Amino acid sequence: MSEAMNHSFLNENMRILKVVQPSLYEILDDCPLAHEDETVHADDVYFSGGRPASAHVAVVLDVNRASRFYQALNFADVPLVVVDHRPGVLKACLVENDLSELLLQGNLRFHVLALSDVVARELSLRFIVVQLMDFLMKGLSIGWILPQNQSHDAYLQIVHSVKISTERTLHLSNSACYSRDHVWDVTVVSPFCAIFDDLARCFSQLGLRTQIFRVPDQAQVWTPAQKMGAIEQLRQQPSRLLIGRNRTLFETEQLGDALRPEQWVGQDYVAWWWDTPNPSSYLDFQLPIARGIRHLAFAHALMPVLPPMTQWLPAGARSQFLELATHRENPPLFVISFVGQTRFTATYRNWIELGGVLASMGESMILPKLDPQAGPLWSYHQLCDCRVELDAAVARAKKYFPMHGYFIDYARQMCETGLFRMAAIEQIIKLGLPLKIWGDEDWLKIPGVTTDHYAGVLDPQHLAQVYTQSQVNLNLNYMQVSSTVNPKVLDIAAAGAVVVTDHRPELDVLYPDPTCRPLAFNALAELPEVLDFALHHDLEDHSRQIQHYTRQQHTLLQRAEWIARQFHLMD
Repeated sequence: MSEAMNHSFLNENMRILKVVQPSLYEILDDCPLAHEDETVHADDVYFSGGRPASAHVAVVLDVNRASRFYQALNFADVPLVVVDHRPGVLKACLVENDLSELLLQGNLRFHVLALSDVVARELSLRFIVVQLMDFLMKGLSIGWILPQNQSHDAYLQIVHSVKISTERTLHLSNSACYSRDHVWDVTVVSPFCAIFDDLARCFSQLGLRTQIFRVPDQAQVWTPAQKMGAIEQLRQQPSRLLIGRNRTLFETEQLGDALRPEQWVGQDYVAWWWDTPNPSSYLDFQLPIARGIRHLAFAHALMPVLPPMTQWLPAGARSQFLELATHRENPPLFVISFVGQTRFTATYRNWIELGGVLASMGESMILPKLDPQAGPLWSYHQLCDCRVELDAAVARAKKYFPMHGYFIDYARQMCETGLFRMAAIEQIIKLGLPLKIWGDEDWLKIPGVTTDHYAGVLDPQHLAQVYTQSQVNLNLNYMQVSSTVNPKVLDIAAAGAVVVTDHRPELDVLYPDPTCRPLAFNALAELPEVLDFALHHDLEDHSRQIQHYTRQQHTLLQRAEWIARQFHLMD
């Protein structure tokens, strides 16, 4: 075949690929074409976990060189999925024949398996496994085609993970036996979360039969068997409505977990999102939505990454802050108070992982090294200095590998907000302002923070006391979605205390009257001025006005009533 004809096929196949798999097109368009003598030669005999011709879909793993692809294409007269870690090999598969019709019909798809970085590999494996699980969820069987010689263990991990995930998913679907009698009106799945514990109390206050279903507050605490046992327990005592924070209990934590287990719980399920979805949930959301599953977002900025038809439902002040008398200590016991965690170790670890994923994707940007010993204020300024370049790198990553791009953006947000929080505390200490901090002991790693500033871990029962006995309560948003503030801003406001927070656009939506709105600053440079204003002005009337508005408009009881009416739990 002439070279001109070869390039004609390649150009046409690439043109179609740009339409059906645009991110893959970007990868292949920028990579050189692998020739047969540049690839690893191996035996061309394949084995499979079931004759591909008898399966609905054939999956070719570690195709190695283009001749194998054409062998598989002729051998398996079914839709074909091709996975290889060498983009140049996949590009070579587009040279010999016109594949445009197969690509357009969705009967041929290619996936690049990233292997150069541990995190990138995990993301890539998750993406491929979920894509293949989607076939099985549609009732289609898979025939595996692998080289007879030794493949990279990542390919075998794909086969094993799909097998285990299928078994667990089928176990949930086949064992589904639902009681028709509702034992409860509402079951609140709470990962020992004070907000959702109070939500349950609010439902009960509305006269609804309510239970709190406890689950771990950390990932990978329960085994898959324990998670499936918990789902079975929920099925045996069904509720008219099941509601949880994010996807607690139903999160895909490991490659072999059951796919979208919430669809087998046998009752209407609502996921109320208070945090940015992690990469696993983001990936699961690319699949069709199961019936009976609804999503709520406490911030508008969450909605683009959540499934369609997600509704906005903002946070609400908790009951314990509504029951307080309006009396405050005068003079206050504390001048400036802050309650929160550092995320010190996670912040610097995420920055290293972020750099590793960028490098594994061939990104030319080199992240600056952040030295924990130099202090978070220095590190935060280093991050800010490279923000434009990092934004461009994130955009490129999303263009080539959407899943990896989402992770990079997710990790970047954790780093930036973590450093911002610690840098603000370091700045206040340097200003010599009186400050009390409650949280983890890593606050003592921040330059200038001493045992005079650090007050230890605060018992949640004493939160209201700290809020009302502080002249100023500081909120520093960590990993809150870019559009809204931490829910404790509403708690502090409902308690009638003064709060200073870094600004988020939805603060203006929650408090549309500028004269009845918590004090806010837009950047670290503005923080000293806002604190100075709060410390040297009488804000008693201002706080009472905000307290009244918060109690009228933004309580968790009001949110519970909205949910109850929205899902027909009460007239």
